[in-house]
Amino acid sequence: MSGFNAGFFVKEALTSTRRGGFMGLLAIGSMAMALMSLGAYWLARTNADRILRDWEDRIEVVAYFKTGLTPDQVQAGVAGLRALPGAVKVDLITPDEAARELSRDPQLKRYLDVLGQNPLPASARIQVKDKTDAFLADFGQRASRVPGVDSVEWGREAVRRLLKAFQVVRLLLGLAGVVLVLASLLIVGNVIRLTVFARREEISIMKLVGASNFFVRGPFLVEGCLHGLLAGVLASGILFALGRFLDYQARTQLGVDLGSFLPCGMGPALAAQLSGAGLALGLVGSLFSVGRFLRE
Repeated sequence: MSGFNAGFFVKEALTSTRRGGFMGLLAIGSMAMALMSLGAYWLARTNADRILRDWEDRIEVVAYFKTGLTPDQVQAGVAGLRALPGAVKVDLITPDEAARELSRDPQLKRYLDVLGQNPLPASARIQVKDKTDAFLADFGQRASRVPGVDSVEWGREAVRRLLKAFQVVRLLLGLAGVVLVLASLLIVGNVIRLTVFARREEISIMKLVGASNFFVRGPFLVEGCLHGLLAGVLASGILFALGRFLDYQARTQLGVDLGSFLPCGMGPALAAQLSGAGLALGLVGSLFSVGRFLRE
């Protein structure tokens, strides 16, 4: 018995799935739980990355112009800042605009009223391409040498602490992902190994009648892929239902729209990825489990 017979493999896999009973449900359930964990981690990682990038985008360099400059000199300074490498966006803030912003704070407004005049200089808010500490320090030095610029501020110490915190968060998320993937592979591999072990007599009989290793593996590989695909669909459905439930509870109980805080949710793209991951997980687990049994 040798050769490739796709129809036989699929038929045997479907028959085995129907009569697999508890072991089949255990394999599908374990893969579904592993895929749910991976899907939930992916959602958490993606949303965390977007939130961190949004906070990083708020980091800006502020260049203050010297007092007494004419409007043309200020515009020339703005043009010089825009020409700096790494400058993405430069917005001019006039003294009047700066005063209006400060007036939103009652205490600062009283301070301006006491002065009786606007002491604020024109400034430029600069969005930069790179948010690393080294780049910001270098950019600040180059910006301070632009004609008309009096001083440059970007909250170095506060930004440095914030960037270090972001690095720690990303590192922890990465380590959690590695641990989760390894744990999922270990759990699924052991469960599939148990299902193969439960059918060791069937494998032995096939070997006794002359079946090749490939012919023995075929139905198990197809069955593993089928179990993984079903587990992916199940995990996607549970994650989608759980997301809708949490969103409904947040809206009704707290009046909060989770979509505004967590822009990335369960969708068709992630469902397809989980289904594909389940198929690959079932294939790899079956391949190694059956191969190990055949070697023994």
